[in-house]
Amino acid sequence: MPSRHPWSDRELETLAQLAETIVRGGSVRRAGLAAEALTRSADPSQVRQLRLVLRLLQSRLVNLLLMGKAAAFRDLSPADRERCLLGWAHSRIPLRRSAFQAFGRLLAFIAYADPGSDSMPNPRYAAVGYRPEHPPVTVDRTTIRPVAFDPGEGPVTLEADVVVVGSGAGGGVIAAELTRVGRSVVVVEAGPLVDEAAMPTNELDAYRRLYLNHGLLTTWDG
Repeated sequence: MPSRHPWSDRELETLAQLAETIVRGGSVRRAGLAAEALTRSADPSQVRQLRLVLRLLQSRLVNLLLMGKAAAFRDLSPADRERCLLGWAHSRIPLRRSAFQAFGRLLAFIAYADPGSDSMPNPRYAAVGYRPEHPPVTVDRTTIRPVAFDPGEGPVTLEADVVVVGSGAGGGVIAAELTRVGRSVVVVEAGPLVDEAAMPTNELDAYRRLYLNHGLLTTWDG
């Protein structure tokens, strides 16, 4: 997997060890996906703190002070790794709790949202009885066409009965219902038009393409 992020090999190794502790299997791939997602979408100051946490996890002195074991995270048994992370989850130190929430949620999400590759699909899908569906694209395609604006051309005035901000699950339905009863509607959307044929077919791709900042819009403390 080509690297598109500044994380060091040791940081990625630690991230993979975290991924394996949270959900078994496929940890190296998940570490790479998580690092790329954080670098691409999270606040740079948060990314720096998360990388610092990964380095601290491998500090024997830090682990001696915090959990009573003078061992790097990589040298701990799976059971001790779980106890270490649970200690971070309930720590009185905000940075430890925040790091646990950030890594835990993201790595667990990727474990089930990543479809895998054609040659090696995600084995968890079969384990939980999920079979991806690929229904045919409807013949009744959308007739919506986006209106693009060039800031250099000056202001543009549009008149409508209702302005809907966002075309997601809420805004899209409201706009459709209002137009159905004869109202003129303008929908303001920051993202690109995605029609039926181009709609993502898996959760990970959907977050990448349809969500602002790829869905990583949370406060630092979660």
